[in-house]
Amino acid sequence: MAGVTATLEKKGIPSVCQIVDIPAIKQIAKLNYLVNGVPEARSVFIPQNRFTEKWADEDLKVALDALTRPLTDAEKRSGKYKPAVAPRIALTGTYDQVQEFFTGDLSAFVDRAPIARWTDGLPVTPPTQEAVARMLKGTSHRPDEIVHPGIGPQKRPVTVEKVAINAVMAGCKPEYLPICLTMVETGLYTPWTSSGSMGILHMVSGPMVKELGMNAGTAFMHPGNPANETMGRFARLAIRNLLGIEHTVNLVQSYGTKLLGDILPESPDTPWEGLNVRYGYTAKDNVLLQITRYIALVGHSTGEGTHIAENLEAPGQLLKTVAMFQPSPASQGRFIIITPEQARRWKTDYKWNTMQDLQEFLWKGNTWERRMYDTSYWWGSRLPFAEYVAALKNPRGSMALNPDHVDAPPTAQVPRAISPKDYPILVAGGGNPNYHVKQTSFSYGDFGAYSVWRIDKWK
Repeated sequence: MAGVTATLEKKGIPSVCQIVDIPAIKQIAKLNYLVNGVPEARSVFIPQNRFTEKWADEDLKVALDALTRPLTDAEKRSGKYKPAVAPRIALTGTYDQVQEFFTGDLSAFVDRAPIARWTDGLPVTPPTQEAVARMLKGTSHRPDEIVHPGIGPQKRPVTVEKVAINAVMAGCKPEYLPICLTMVETGLYTPWTSSGSMGILHMVSGPMVKELGMNAGTAFMHPGNPANETMGRFARLAIRNLLGIEHTVNLVQSYGTKLLGDILPESPDTPWEGLNVRYGYTAKDNVLLQITRYIALVGHSTGEGTHIAENLEAPGQLLKTVAMFQPSPASQGRFIIITPEQARRWKTDYKWNTMQDLQEFLWKGNTWERRMYDTSYWWGSRLPFAEYVAALKNPRGSMALNPDHVDAPPTAQVPRAISPKDYPILVAGGGNPNYHVKQTSFSYGDFGAYSVWRIDKWK
């Protein structure tokens, strides 16, 4: 809310921000005022034990005084905010001293979760000047080049060197650096301040999967592959260190999630066009498809249950599965993960000759009544469906949510997702063949938004 208060103040509307009386929260509010162009904003600090309750009389008196009291000279000042520059060398010491420094003093946490200072809670590779210099050989870009102009809640600028430092800490090799740079270029955004479990996943498509020795085969989501694991870890370190995401400060999710930055490589053995081609690039291009917000990932399909109870084969099983997720702006897309063997079988049995064919089947088949967009919690009370569709700017008659769906009768079936591309299909995995041809093996999940980025620009 500090950002909202700053915005109102800049418009000339006197405002007061209600802030929980915890030192870390007060500090982050102050930084948010500065980031949003206000040197100071008036605040009312509420004790944590009554922060969500109705305003007490004594708090209202403080708020009214803050709204009506004349501005001080400090509040009127203008100029440019220059954040403090951290020293280039954070520490000189032994390996154990380095680990202690990056972890910090966990016993000092009293009013929030005991979280490591600059790590994911595990030991890191010390980012010495020599190690960072070796990492920088993985890109042709200058160390001081800006990768992102303002990342995270505090809109921090991030350079190539900052990315390289965190890549070293994660254990990455120099040849992984272009993917790390691409992840930071995306902004690594998910709604950190939501109470829900908001995550980030990365699908990688292109020749780099094979070149880097990534595991896109048997148990590819299981730990063990250096490329998959270290790049996924890099994302988590970047979220902590580059974005400045801190537990109970600007990360207030009730449960959190383990789906945070992981790498899901696409198998070179896919019988369809790759994700790179499907989303507008060539087969020679290396791309990163990022999915964010609410993310659920289930390791196996409805398979046996739908086969026995309803005698469903793959098409029916797929539609039954994706229909389990109720759409909302934070959970709009669905993704399917299948093995190359399964993809070849589907291509033969159901004439899904391309990924696009399967995506269009899912988009057309996963529907609900038009009236549901008006009666569901999200669409009916928070984001009217007509406004949502208007913002998409899709023409009538297009294979995407468009004004035709807004004008449809209440009981007409309309798609639950924006377009067929909101059903990414990742071909990966392998191992034991299916023990029954009708019990199709596929993983599935949902997400809120996706974006596609070219990795090769960072080589």
